[in-house]
Amino acid sequence: MGRTPPYRSSDRSIPLLRSPSDRRKVIYYEYGTEYNDVTGKMSLFVDIINGNPDLVDHVGFRFYPSLETHNVRKRTKVKLSDGNFVWRFTLKQHNVTHWSKKVTVLVYGRGGARRVRQLTAKPTRDFRERSLKFLETRALNRDYVVVPDFRFGVEFETSLSGDTTSQDVVNEIRAIGVEVNDLTRGYRRGSENYQSWQLVPDESTVCSRSDPNCNRFELVSRILIGEGGLAECQEVLAALKRVGKVTCNKSMGFHVHVDVTGLSLEHLKNICLNFVKHESVIDSFMPQSRLGSPFCQSNRDAISCVGNGPIHNEIVSCDNKNNLYDIINPGSRYYKLNLQNLNPAQNSRKQSKPTIEFRQHSCTTDFVKVEAWVRFCTSLVQNSVERPQKLKDYEDPFDSLFDTVIQDLKLKEFYRQRREELRHSNHHSHNHNHNHNDENSHSPCCGPCLKGGGSCEG
Repeated sequence: MGRTPPYRSSDRSIPLLRSPSDRRKVIYYEYGTEYNDVTGKMSLFVDIINGNPDLVDHVGFRFYPSLETHNVRKRTKVKLSDGNFVWRFTLKQHNVTHWSKKVTVLVYGRGGARRVRQLTAKPTRDFRERSLKFLETRALNRDYVVVPDFRFGVEFETSLSGDTTSQDVVNEIRAIGVEVNDLTRGYRRGSENYQSWQLVPDESTVCSRSDPNCNRFELVSRILIGEGGLAECQEVLAALKRVGKVTCNKSMGFHVHVDVTGLSLEHLKNICLNFVKHESVIDSFMPQSRLGSPFCQSNRDAISCVGNGPIHNEIVSCDNKNNLYDIINPGSRYYKLNLQNLNPAQNSRKQSKPTIEFRQHSCTTDFVKVEAWVRFCTSLVQNSVERPQKLKDYEDPFDSLFDTVIQDLKLKEFYRQRREELRHSNHHSHNHNHNHNDENSHSPCCGPCLKGGGSCEG
């Protein structure tokens, strides 16, 4: 019979990690089945009982005789009936009438180690195996999860020194075989052609005080796809830097568009729920200057209710897309998550783009940061398939975001380190009460900085 919370005997002890080496390389896990006698469906699970769950890359369940395999990366923190919290990988809701009693449970480590166990399930009964040891003997894999063939676009608000021209940029980018057009003169919004890269003017940005006559512009990509699109982006940024010194300041940002063609209202609501639920976590690995920018306002603050539960319900209750657009972006497109490109009322006089836009990131032309943010945004869209639960008090919001939504351990490591770097930078800036003017400054934005004061390579 199905139980809430998931059953585990309090008589079973939790194996201990006995040495520093164990804590780096060992986890203990349990696997089994849970039967829901109301729905008549069975779930398979693997629980990380002790140790660092980031040692596990993913879990696989292979059915016989078909050899159909389901790989699960998403994991959630759950409380068991014995009071212990575990990280759980779940393959949900298989109808027992089609149940294969023989299942192989595969646990894959981040270095490539694998543990294989056979499970013979009784379809209408719960089962939990005793705790098993998993040892990762190899160096951990540092690769990102492969970006699927997802369509996306990027926009870089930036500047070069005043002795450069737009034609210099065009010539350098065309030299690598990438088509780019100069629209900095006579540009009007809606005239874009997203089959090529473009240079467009941006009146929202200003030059840095150190170069008041800079050549400022916005570099807008063509429609990019998957890993190949990221590689092209890297080449274009390298070409841009060959033109001259690229400068960022706190009036500038870096935006990512993700194609959502064909996504339903329910899918769009799930994306918004995940973003609003985790907005403050995402803020924690962005420079503080972005928190005060009028061009990337808080979506959470825009919703006219307080608390995770009411905000969750407000989004869920939307009965059409226009209603959702108005709740997430009331009055303008200048929010961290912008849905207004999808809004027919906002696009009646210009070319429509079937994208949602992530405007939260600070200005950067550092491809390492660009790549991480593109992967983050596309993963958030792709993995917002299931409706997220309301944030529970016992969950760590950072772990909740990366383990249940983003599902990429390298991104998790990248942004955990990024968060710590920004904390140190902000603390240092606060203690010394001055702005750093070097390329890696992330000091709080106040006074003249929104007018170009200080650097903001984010």
